[in-house]
Amino acid sequence: MLLHKIYLGLMVSITLCQADSKAQVPGTVINHRPAADSLYIGSPSICTLQNGTYIASHEFFGPALKNQPNTVHVFASRNKGKSWQQVGQIHGQTWSQLFAEKNTLYLLGPEKEGGDVVIRQSTDGGHTWSNPENDTTGRLLKGRHHCAPTPVVVANGRIWKGMEDVNGGGGWGKHFRSFIMSAPLGCNYLDARNWTTSNVLGYNASYLNGQFGGWLESNAVPAPDGHMVMMLRTDYRVNGNEKAAIIDISRDGKTASFHPETGFIDFPGGCKKFAVRYDSKSRLYWSLTNYVPEKDKGGNPERTRNTQALLYSSDLYHWQIKGIVLHHDDVVKHGFQYMDFQFDGNDIIAVSRTAYDDANGGADNQHNANYLTFHRIHDFRHFKTSKAYESLLPEKQPTTVQLTYTAGGHTLNSTQCVSPDDNWIVYDTRNYDTLIAATGGIAMVNVCTKEIRELYRTSHQTDFGPGVGAATFSPVKNRVLFLHGIRDADKDHPYSVSRRTGVAVDIDAPFRPLFMDARNITPPFTRGALRGGTHAHTWSGDGQWISFTYNDYVMETLSKSDPTVKDLRTVGVMFPGPVTVSVSDTTENNSGAMFAVVVTAVTPVPKPGSDEIDKAFDESWIGANGYIRPDGSRQRRAIAFQGNVRDKNNQAKTEVFVADLPDELTTAVAGQPLEGTANKPPGVPAGVRQRRITFTANGIEGPRHWLRTTPDGNLIAFLAKDTAGFINIFAVSPNGGAVQQLTFHRFNIQGGFNFSPDGSRLAYIANNTVFITQPATQRSWQLTKNNSEAPLTGAVTWLHHGKSVVYNRYVKNYLQVFMSAVPGK
Repeated sequence: MLLHKIYLGLMVSITLCQADSKAQVPGTVINHRPAADSLYIGSPSICTLQNGTYIASHEFFGPALKNQPNTVHVFASRNKGKSWQQVGQIHGQTWSQLFAEKNTLYLLGPEKEGGDVVIRQSTDGGHTWSNPENDTTGRLLKGRHHCAPTPVVVANGRIWKGMEDVNGGGGWGKHFRSFIMSAPLGCNYLDARNWTTSNVLGYNASYLNGQFGGWLESNAVPAPDGHMVMMLRTDYRVNGNEKAAIIDISRDGKTASFHPETGFIDFPGGCKKFAVRYDSKSRLYWSLTNYVPEKDKGGNPERTRNTQALLYSSDLYHWQIKGIVLHHDDVVKHGFQYMDFQFDGNDIIAVSRTAYDDANGGADNQHNANYLTFHRIHDFRHFKTSKAYESLLPEKQPTTVQLTYTAGGHTLNSTQCVSPDDNWIVYDTRNYDTLIAATGGIAMVNVCTKEIRELYRTSHQTDFGPGVGAATFSPVKNRVLFLHGIRDADKDHPYSVSRRTGVAVDIDAPFRPLFMDARNITPPFTRGALRGGTHAHTWSGDGQWISFTYNDYVMETLSKSDPTVKDLRTVGVMFPGPVTVSVSDTTENNSGAMFAVVVTAVTPVPKPGSDEIDKAFDESWIGANGYIRPDGSRQRRAIAFQGNVRDKNNQAKTEVFVADLPDELTTAVAGQPLEGTANKPPGVPAGVRQRRITFTANGIEGPRHWLRTTPDGNLIAFLAKDTAGFINIFAVSPNGGAVQQLTFHRFNIQGGFNFSPDGSRLAYIANNTVFITQPATQRSWQLTKNNSEAPLTGAVTWLHHGKSVVYNRYVKNYLQVFMSAVPGK
């Protein structure tokens, strides 16, 4: 017998079956057949009955079968897998999967290689089985079919099983055409009329740059957003890399679709059969695969089966290795393969088609197995690889990094908190969103070194002000912009929405404030200066203009003596052009580096059913360079904003509006001076065109968020309830038209969101995890784990390279900054 190291890491105390005095086979042997018989173990499957009995099955393949019918052998264990007894056998069944409902067993698969799909039922624990004589007794699909023991999954009120036919031509791999079949949960599964099948998807020579060899042995699995997908073994063997494919299934189970740009994923062990299951407790997907360690690369990865690794994923598309659960040093005659598994409380139970040493000279080769073995992975969610085999694991790179650790707050703005070179993340020192008045610091943290640099600190800071917050980086220079409360703030004149302005600092010249918008609350008012508070400043795509929300101090003061007057929140912009305020008061008033105007029209009492609004807020620049109008011309600068209207029943709701801006904003409309008057708010410049975009039944809903647009300006995105009542992301063109749904969660999105720099993905917080969604394919995946002890808050912002996101999470009651890598599309 060859002397090699074996890893018995599957069990704390693993059962060893003595096939002879020399060979110790990992796990518990269920069945054994010496290689000399020319019959090899195939298609292992396992399930559990409600009464606690484990049921396992396999078949034989090999030259000795000749023209004999395929036969499935059925075994049972009533002591949690410690020992097994054969209880039945089925002639005319192959490549099949066991599943159970309560104590009723089913076996689903082809009746022969390339035969009809049949299903059999056993009500006595696998001793006797029904006979699929016709389409009402289990003969489900006629034709030439193939599959493997991959999960039969319950989801969305149906059971699902991935299958293939073999009608594609071109030989192994190329002739497989994948499809899914499903039936209503609890129906008569033996009646073919209850089953639905999708279209088939087959080989395409153009996939994977011509290196695609076909797909097969698909796993039916629900995606994070609830719709079904098939995850398939993929014949791809370039440079030892392995991939899997993910096919999307329509919600009715009738349509299978594949997107080659995004549907192929990196997956260790992906060119051999694997099983995937979702664990609701960990909220992760798990798989057992024939991962190939670095030391075993260089050969044929499809036949390198001497290692079994436990993998996990939050989204199906990005997988990590949890640990090595089985390994033998020899690649040629040792293999642990085609593992099927089930969750059993905190454990995984699995069966393996195992090629290993025996008294007769061992297995024929790694593929032609001589054992069916049972294995238990204790406490799989916390599984750790034995130190002796840690060298088999790939080199780990942290996918999530905590960037700040100091006691105190580190609040990120809802967008634009990343420096142009992606090296720094700017934040204010709030620990809670509502504490701007008491917050005195702006700082930034380096994403590589975690160095913290303070950029600005207020003088004479108290709980009443001045206060700073909502810091943003210019997209084109190392300049940080933030809101700053009026400098004379005190108990009698505290920070408020009408007593703040925009201040910038260059990171190479910290603590040197540059007032961006001018402020003058003393008549005569100043053209280009405002008279209140600007907030939530956002840079335009070229970094030249800045948008903000605005409240007017003059109107607020007047409203205290005249109840017919209201200070209405609105939206403004500022652009290059210094404004000098000639007043002696240097704390309430200030000059500014930019010319500021209000660009949205609000009215105190909107007419019911009209497009009039009494509030404009939480805006976004449209596109990096505007958007394309219906006539094909470009609107260079435009703002999308939320506006509160009154419906025909005089009920308030929020809709999407657009303000198209002319290139020149310094000309006033007659009677509406840009700077306002003692009893009128600042006027909207001539040439601004305000349009209502959405006309929805219930309007924008959900947590506070700013509108966001795709970089090309084609879509304006917002939160609203879907037909099931969940808060999801929707979008509409700036030209108007139909609203489209972008995310499809069955739980609520918790806050703001941002598009990736290329516009292809969205990042946001939902279910206390960071999610990424690719609207074009309706793919959503979980980037972080749900940790109730470390709640997430705020929005998620992309780095400019599109490979990472940053966000806030509470750690021991302090708001800290985290960064997570976003794997490639």
